[in-house]
Amino acid sequence: ATTCTSNPTAGFAISTYKGNSTDRSSIAHNLGSAPEMVIVKPRDKTDDWRVYHVGAGNPYYLRLQLGNAGRSGTNNWREMSLNYFALDADSAVNSSSHNYVAFSFSSVPGFSKFGSYTGAGEQKFVPLGFRPAWVMIKRYTDNTVGEWTIYDSARTPSNEIQKKLWANNTSSEEDHPNNSIDFVSNGFVIDPGTDAPNVQYTNNGSVGYLYAAFAEN
Repeated sequence: ATTCTSNPTAGFAISTYKGNSTDRSSIAHNLGSAPEMVIVKPRDKTDDWRVYHVGAGNPYYLRLQLGNAGRSGTNNWREMSLNYFALDADSAVNSSSHNYVAFSFSSVPGFSKFGSYTGAGEQKFVPLGFRPAWVMIKRYTDNTVGEWTIYDSARTPSNEIQKKLWANNTSSEEDHPNNSIDFVSNGFVIDPGTDAPNVQYTNNGSVGYLYAAFAEN
């Protein structure tokens, strides 16, 4: 049984459910389109923040609380469908008698987008079709440190956007002028970067990165 609150217009849903330790269990999200990012967390036991991201691909998962690992095992997600997603019996997402919450996101043209890109080691443009107000980036194709790096236009209203936070650790805000990005009318531009190791979080050459991006309205 799933309790679900969804807003297809915004591409966002919150679902709560009790696990059953059964493969191929379906959890409703009711977005009317396959989610491109799902975050699941147990509510009554200590475990990972498991993340599905369309860029990493099904059935791989990531961990929101870790910055030092890319995509991992293949025993969480079975299927992403128009109004539900299917889970396997991994204890982090579907253990019998435990309670979970899931946050599901799908892209909305002009408002949000979830995707991936390959780092260039030089200036890199990532198209979105809108000017973002908030972007989170994660290195994922290897096990090199790759923090969940967050930029936004509230803390830095004009380009270059240098201030960053990390979703996966407790560090305070940092300001790296040599590892900045620009928010432009149709996406974001990542500087080449000379500030090691921070450049490896967003734009190392030939490395895969995931992103989640939202516009102001």
